Amino acid sequence: MTFIENKIKQLLKGKGIDYKEFDHDPVYTCEAADKTRKIMEKINEDSNNCGIKNLLFETTEGKFIVVLGPGNKKIQTSKIAELEVTKEILLAKPKDVERLVGCPIGCVPPFGHRNKIKTYLDKELLGFDYLYFNPGNHSKTVKIHAGDLLKLIEKPIIYESE
Repeated sequence: MTFIENKIKQLLKGKGIDYKEFDHDPVYTCEAADKTRKIMEKINEDSNNCGIKNLLFETTEGKFIVVLGPGNKKIQTSKIAELEVTKEILLAKPKDVERLVGCPIGCVPPFGHRNKIKTYLDKELLGFDYLYFNPGNHSKTVKIHAGDLLKLIEKPIIYESE
């Protein structure tokens, strides 16, 4: 188990949060994770569950931020740049993801990062029953109640996507 996986499990247990963990073949995109999740959980299209897209961005000024959104939607980078009061945000380089978050690209979790990182959270995520994310490992998925996400992220900036 990696450092970040262990940290995530400690946070979940320490806050008394119920979760379920799944092992599966490696997935590297939100689309592939969604397909895998539907097979594992036998989820139909009408379910009120969602995978979380967790991306590390770098601002024009060199600051790093994490943005969380529904896995089936594109992150509105111009809106986040406006909220962050920066010219633009760009996806962080893989080496920066490893250094700051503690895992490779494609499996960034919504919390439990190696370093404290300012986090933007799409309000839409809080309207789902359950959320799914990779815990810093391409071959694992964690399922939590959507309402528990706010217990796990320190002072998220909640925004509304369009």
